[in-house]
This record gives sequence, structure tokens and C-alpha cells, in this order.
Amino acid sequence: MMKLSVCWLALFCFVFCYGADTERRDSCLVQLQENDTLYVKVLRTVYVYPPMRFKNKRQERFYWKTVRDVKKTLPIAKILTQEMIRTHDIMSKMNRREQRKFWKQYEKILYTQYEDQFRHMTAS
Repeated sequence: MMKLSVCWLALFCFVFCYGADTERRDSCLVQLQENDTLYVKVLRTVYVYPPMRFKNKRQERFYWKTVRDVKKTLPIAKILTQEMIRTHDIMSKMNRREQRKFWKQYEKILYTQYEDQFRHMTAS
């Protein structure tokens, strides 16, 4: 009976301690000014850059083509980076030869997984 009451006491202690720490802070502040309530909202920083100026059409085409290519490849590169980080622990336990063998197999798996996205990209 004593053990049961100690368990209940510990449980309630943790529940009440957890409930005390959950104070929500909102980014919306209230300011009173001459019997009026004003809501003050903190906005994130917005950067405004000047318009792009190109020397000729060829330079502009190159720029926009690069932007297009980066928009296509960056999400896939981020996913593959996470995959590489995840497999780093596995590969660190292997010797050099096993690493190469494992990486070739893993490349094939990743390529088949993302093949449809790779097919829609241009090589140039």
C-alpha cells in the first residue's frame, strides 16, 4: 500500500510540475492607449533587393536557367544529404572496401527511388 501511495504521489507531482511550466507566450502584444486597445504584432525581417540588371540577354537567360535548375535540384540534394548523414554511422563501422561496395548498392537504391525526378532534368 505504501508503494502504491508513493507512486501516486510521484505521478501527481510530475503532472502538476509539467502543467506549471506550460505558459504560452504569443507574439501578439496588447498595448493600451487612451482607452483603446492596440494589438502589436512582431513581424519577421523582410529583405528587399534592387532589381536585377543584366548586361545582355544572354546573361539574363543564363541567370534564369540557373535559378530554374537550382529550384529543381535543391530539394533532392537536401533529401540525399539527409540520407548520407543517416548512413554515415553504418559506413563508419566498415573498412574502405566494404564502404565502396555498400555505397554502390545504396546509390542504386536511391537512384531507383528518385529516378522519375532525375529523368525530368536536363543534362546541360
